[in-house]
Amino acid sequence: MDKKYIDKFVEAHKNLEVSPAKVEYTCLRMPVAEQLAVAYLDRSGTPEEEEKIGQIITTEEDGAKLVDLMRKPMSGGNRSVLRQKLVEKQAETVAIIKEKATKAKQDSFIEDATYVLLRCDEDPCEWITSEYDNLSCDYMKSMMCLVLGVRGNKDMIPFLIGEAERLESTYANEMFEQGPVIAVQHLLDLLK
Repeated sequence: MDKKYIDKFVEAHKNLEVSPAKVEYTCLRMPVAEQLAVAYLDRSGTPEEEEKIGQIITTEEDGAKLVDLMRKPMSGGNRSVLRQKLVEKQAETVAIIKEKATKAKQDSFIEDATYVLLRCDEDPCEWITSEYDNLSCDYMKSMMCLVLGVRGNKDMIPFLIGEAERLESTYANEMFEQGPVIAVQHLLDLLK
């Protein structure tokens, strides 16, 4: 892919100030931003429900049960604690997350999976590229493009540009193109 085409793509595809992909990317690059996102993304139930789910998260040691909690509604604070625990227990949780990712359509699961795959020790790029066509949800594909851009290399750029264009034309109002757009910009920044 020639440099002129890439430059034209970057000029035409600016990353938005607020999108799910931007939130995940910003939290990765500036951990203090996660605290702000927690407050912004608060999806809490009653205080009693939140206390109960918080207790479950802090005491649960079974990786499969922690992954199941990714689908539960909870406050941003509890979600943050869950995400950190999913990364701490990555030896158990990453394989389960990958297994469930192909059928995942729930936003909270997709966002939590993205968080974990951006931070896990294992490089998830080979798995993403081999399973990409099996992912049943384009929102998941968008967020996995973000992971490919952050964890991958410049060879991903043509694929990511193609996905950004596809997602933008298919979902003009959903911001799904932002995952691959931010991924391309991240990779280009690394090449400077």
